[in-house]
Amino acid sequence: MYTKCNGYLYPTRIKNTNLGDILINVLLVRELSKSGIVFLDGSNKMFESFILYNNPNSSNIRIPKGIKYFEGKPVLRWINFVTKITQIQYVFDPPGSYADNSEGIKVWLKFLKYFLRGKVLKLLNIKLARVGMSVGPLSTKGMVRQRKLSQVYHLWGLRDSSNFEELQLNGFANLLKVEDLAYLFERNSFECLSAKKKKMATVCLSFRGAVHSSNLDDHYISGIIQFLKGSKDFLKDKKVLFAYQVEEDRESCILLRERLQTEGVESEMCMARLTMSEALLLYSNVEYVLTNRLHVALLALLCETIAFAVTDVTEHKKLVNIYKDMGLEMLIVDIYNSDKVCIDENILHSITLFSQIKEQKQSSLKSVFSSKL
Repeated sequence: MYTKCNGYLYPTRIKNTNLGDILINVLLVRELSKSGIVFLDGSNKMFESFILYNNPNSSNIRIPKGIKYFEGKPVLRWINFVTKITQIQYVFDPPGSYADNSEGIKVWLKFLKYFLRGKVLKLLNIKLARVGMSVGPLSTKGMVRQRKLSQVYHLWGLRDSSNFEELQLNGFANLLKVEDLAYLFERNSFECLSAKKKKMATVCLSFRGAVHSSNLDDHYISGIIQFLKGSKDFLKDKKVLFAYQVEEDRESCILLRERLQTEGVESEMCMARLTMSEALLLYSNVEYVLTNRLHVALLALLCETIAFAVTDVTEHKKLVNIYKDMGLEMLIVDIYNSDKVCIDENILHSITLFSQIKEQKQSSLKSVFSSKL
């Protein structure tokens, strides 16, 4: 049983154009609502609808009424929570990736804002937490800033062991290895959104255009194209479908589809970003998913579909390390060192293996909420 907490303050500045971001934030808030009151910082209708749907603890989700203009504003928004300060025990930052590889006055001002916020909250006996995150890449000065920032947090929950060990060696404070929040997904919670059908002989392709940004990286795209060209025999007897759950990936998926068509590989494409229900239905019913998006891959695996992580293994550390933590190295494909998709007994066994991994990691993740928060 969870120990009853006073309350949590949670941001709603979630990108509605990124289904993966929506998913992990929704799952985190739903989990927090089991043990206390979650005060949402402003209104986000899409976000709220998934948090509240089929949630037995929905009465624990609150949106304090205040001055609408102040909702979600970095400093002014706190005015809306003055009357709730005595009820808030934790303030959460949204999960995700935190990079700090640039310099300039804006970078330092951002650091000071977060650092001073942490200091003030400590004086008020309110704890700061980041859960389900990856940190890096960091510049030398960025490493210093982020290390100092970690000292004003109660908890930094890192989602892959390699990232955890790197920051631990660099003297970061208040670290904990926490599984990716996608493991909190339970089909029963969203059962009206997907219907399990017979697997179709379809391969779903979903790719971002660069490892660390939303811009297209020509060298990286060329590597993906070369790998897919080498996989023509694997693709030729199957329906090939391009789909994307992050708006910025539309351009890269269109480009990859055009290049494959010149190689004689016919395909279809979802011309709009997948909704949650569409993603669950699609990933439940295709035979394979090839992607370089972490939460496309994890959501497909959670829908019991084999998902290959196809990327630059050297650069794409977050995706690769999380797959290694799951023991699914056989599903990692290096675009610069692999000729084609290969299916063997180990690959086919991977979903059975993942089912066992999921239970262990879900249990580990839930123990964080019962013992550390």
